[in-house]
Amino acid sequence: MLASIRNLADDNYDNIEDEKPIINQAKIDMDIKQIELTHRNDDGFITIAVKNEDEFIQYHYKINSLVENIGKALNIDDANVYITPNSFFKPFRKIENIRKLNALYLDIDFYNLEKFENHTFEAIKYELEHDYFKSVIPLPNFIVNTGRGAAIYWLIEPLPYRALPLWNAVQAYFLEKLKGIGADSKSIDSARLMRLAGSTNLKNDKAAEIIIYDDNYINSLREIQEEYLPTLTPYVKNPIHKAKGKKSKVIRLYIIYNLHFSRLLDLVKLQELRQGYCRNSSGMLIEDTQREVMCFLHRYWSNCFTFDDDKAIKDTLDFNNNFVKPLNEREVIHVTASANKLYNEWMLNDFNIKKTKDTALNVKLQQ
Repeated sequence: MLASIRNLADDNYDNIEDEKPIINQAKIDMDIKQIELTHRNDDGFITIAVKNEDEFIQYHYKINSLVENIGKALNIDDANVYITPNSFFKPFRKIENIRKLNALYLDIDFYNLEKFENHTFEAIKYELEHDYFKSVIPLPNFIVNTGRGAAIYWLIEPLPYRALPLWNAVQAYFLEKLKGIGADSKSIDSARLMRLAGSTNLKNDKAAEIIIYDDNYINSLREIQEEYLPTLTPYVKNPIHKAKGKKSKVIRLYIIYNLHFSRLLDLVKLQELRQGYCRNSSGMLIEDTQREVMCFLHRYWSNCFTFDDDKAIKDTLDFNNNFVKPLNEREVIHVTASANKLYNEWMLNDFNIKKTKDTALNVKLQQ
């Protein structure tokens, strides 16, 4: 069952109830610190989400409104609170709407691993500091103790959506290096919601806290790539670069990210240019053709970026609703099911590009 999601425009945030006074200013200060670090000079929409057992609601703020209203979200009883580190050019949390990439980040769910299930946050923090930071991965700007796990952040010089393939490749590299300590593959989604410092984790009733290592230094994504993923450099500088020998996993990931992201944007633009209509084999714009294959491609390519099929199908349902004559929800889920299967095969076979070459990648649409 898909979550019930309500998107509110930037001027509708008073819908967040503010029935009683906030009593813990320290929590608000932690919230604001995290927001100001990740969204410095950000002019896009930032998504904040409130979730409990029954409902999942998203709100979309510009930075000034968000800082002014953050106390209202914290004051909602029995709700987890999340925020997007990246921003969007319109109030819809989708990868194709990315406005600015502000940080690299990972959730560390160490409690899911048998060898770490009895570890405390402090013990995991010690392992990260002594075995990973400044060696396997760069020193982060800050960590959020999420109440159960840890969320690591590396601030970067803000980048537009066109840098997303490189951003994804670096995220995937960090994921690979930290998977042994519980890195969550779903957390490398560029439209990801991350727990907000100062909020309470309802699973154990613990408050999330921010631990800062450096709140001044801003990383360059290119510098991180060149230091930790140097083999990518020729491909970043020249997309048609050809090298002898077998390509590494990270190079293949970067190439596939470039390909899939370009095609996802083309698909969304195609639907926009046609104003929700579809083109038949005679070249005429009509209401009810190609919708199935377009939704299939959208779900597949979204999966390749989000690593999260729940998010991919939700975005695909939104995409479907932009047709003049949308398919019904059950039909979209059914006709795109094989897209998830193909994605999982790709993942399980060590990101094997050839695995999907003759299926999803070669499907063509008439302009």
